[in-house]
Amino acid sequence: EWEMVLEDGTRQSIEVPGEYEVPKGEEFVAETLLSEEIASDTWLCFHGRQQDMEIYIDDELRERYTTKDSRLFGKSSASALVFVELHREDVGKTLRLVTRSQSMFSGVMQEIHIGDRFSIWMQVCAEQGQKVLIAIILAVLSLITIVASMILRIGYRKQIVLEYLGWAILFCAM
Repeated sequence: EWEMVLEDGTRQSIEVPGEYEVPKGEEFVAETLLSEEIASDTWLCFHGRQQDMEIYIDDELRERYTTKDSRLFGKSSASALVFVELHREDVGKTLRLVTRSQSMFSGVMQEIHIGDRFSIWMQVCAEQGQKVLIAIILAVLSLITIVASMILRIGYRKQIVLEYLGWAILFCAM
């Protein structure tokens, strides 16, 4: 069971996944007790949606995800899957998730995956595979359109409006 830890130290039971009222830029802190038996090669996977994430197990920082020092523009980190390895010794310890976001995803907790890395990736691919496939198809079609438009532009020595459509579709695919 997850609990949201408020600034004054009070705790509130929460559901995961879920959305909670947290002002942009403020920390969202959620904790749970690792009470089940942990097998070897067990991982947790958190989906950070434009959120900086820190994951602690009994005050030991296990994983940090942020693009604060590397992003060229914007205020939020890119969405990412953040993996944390669990060890058998972690049973009975407190898992704390701290997120910060300047986006509308402040206070949002996505579904948490647990298992070995390969099975988590397979589950994510099964859930998101259609979106990725559509994006790849759109990108390929847009590149074909752009190249064909450039060839026609060179051959007819005039601007082909179809090229703009190709660029628009390519940006949508990204």
